[in-house]
Amino acid sequence: MEGTEAALRCSLRDCGFPEEAAAQYLAWARQGNTGALLGLLYRQRKAAMEELHGAQRRVDILDYMIRSLREPERRQ
Repeated sequence: MEGTEAALRCSLRDCGFPEEAAAQYLAWARQGNTGALLGLLYRQRKAAMEELHGAQRRVDILDYMIRSLREPERRQ
């Protein structure tokens, strides 16, 4: 399980899990507590989606600002 646990820890880190949450995940994985694992995964997924939507809003604003600056160029 040592290699598998290292790979799992790496995956959790890549998904943005804080170290404390990753340690809790691994402890529950060792216990076979699937319900608790799913809860952690769903919460992390929600956080990642909120981050993604925030980034999309920022890109949308930047696109709007770029378009509004370029509009006068197109009219000439």
